[in-house]
Amino acid sequence: MKKIITILLISFFSTIIYAQQLPYYSLYMLNEVIINPATLSKEKDNKLILMLRDQWVSFEGAPTTQSISYNHLNHQKYKRGISIMNDVTGPISILNATLSAAYSIAIKENHKLSLGASATLMQYKIDNSQITLENDGVFDPTLFGGVEKAMGNSVTLGLYYLTSNYFLGLAVPNIIGSSLNISNNINGNKLENHYYVNGGININLKNNNKIIPSFMIKKMGAVPVQLDLNLRAVYNNSFWVGSSYRIQDAVVVLLGIDYAQSSFGYSYDITTSSIRIPSAGTHGLFYSYKFKTKQKDWVPDELIDFESEYTEVPSVQDTIFIRDTIFIRDTIPNSLIIRDTIFIRDISNEKDLQFLFQNIHFNHDESILLESDKLLLDKAIKYLVSNMSIKILMTGHTNYLGDAKHNMTLSESRVKAVRKYLVKGGISIARINIDWKGESAPFSFNEEYSKKGLAQNRRVEVVEIQE
Repeated sequence: MKKIITILLISFFSTIIYAQQLPYYSLYMLNEVIINPATLSKEKDNKLILMLRDQWVSFEGAPTTQSISYNHLNHQKYKRGISIMNDVTGPISILNATLSAAYSIAIKENHKLSLGASATLMQYKIDNSQITLENDGVFDPTLFGGVEKAMGNSVTLGLYYLTSNYFLGLAVPNIIGSSLNISNNINGNKLENHYYVNGGININLKNNNKIIPSFMIKKMGAVPVQLDLNLRAVYNNSFWVGSSYRIQDAVVVLLGIDYAQSSFGYSYDITTSSIRIPSAGTHGLFYSYKFKTKQKDWVPDELIDFESEYTEVPSVQDTIFIRDTIFIRDTIPNSLIIRDTIFIRDISNEKDLQFLFQNIHFNHDESILLESDKLLLDKAIKYLVSNMSIKILMTGHTNYLGDAKHNMTLSESRVKAVRKYLVKGGISIARINIDWKGESAPFSFNEEYSKKGLAQNRRVEVVEIQE
């Protein structure tokens, strides 16, 4: 049986009960949902997350924490998650089960505000048999008597403001919380409010490299304000290194790698506070697995029963526009092919390249040109052949569904597919400049989360350049 033999450690346990009742992770920036439920809105994939923290390794009775989370992004605006956490410090163990949800609001282009809330059910347990005090002649009967258990519940509220360049969050765990009946003292063991403020800047460099400075301010009960300063450098959206400095507490080394659908992270804390715990440091591990979000392309509700295929290439005259959907009439009477392009306009004027390109859209997670797209590009080729002094710049885009790195590659594939078709049609590749931006530049931010907006953002844009 493990024994805790100092009054100092008992005081430390009391601090956990009455002040910092939530565990801490050095790798929280990889899973911000554990501190603020509103950050669910920044997630883009269903994700399973495992986090481990082993504090003050080799020190008997030191804290250890394990958690497992799953984020289920079943809606563009409403997102939810569940997590289970186990935290053990000497004779004290805490088991939490948490449900989280978030709702996002588009403020303006590339800016959104998220509102989040979580509800937690917890069990506190104290095994008094593990506590052995020095014999100072004072007998405290509350420290003897087996295992004590107490149930509690709490609510966390959060706000999160997110742009493509920076983010800022506020969370208040235990804003509503029950008292814990420990040692027959229900009034003195109320769950304390915690206050977390965090933020950071995304500094984008060339070739998918970036630097992310960030901070976190924490306030818990009577404990003084704590400040974390973090810096991460990301290489090619796949490998990153960083460090954290917790004022008057620790310096942290951070490492991570993203590979396919998996992400790995490691942290090592070096204690710098005046209380130098004799240990081998603090280790943290992070692992996540992203499940690809599969969402069907949009078909209008009133036309959901139409299922047909065309066997011959339709002419441009057979292309008709109804409401927000383009229909391509096939040679078989009364059959329609449904595409999810958005614009309702006459495209008979091949001299307007932008109009032509605005009607070229791709199926979800694809970069394949359909026959209707090729008909429009044929008109673009005719125009470019007649105007040899014109060069063009084409830019590929995606909507926000899926992983950002995957979307960047997908937008590249889309713009290259269009360029290949133009070159095949006789346009010199020297006249075609290309770029790709992934999900970073939605056509209409206000529509980005709608079914219409998802289809609208699967596009290639064109700009004419006069020589």
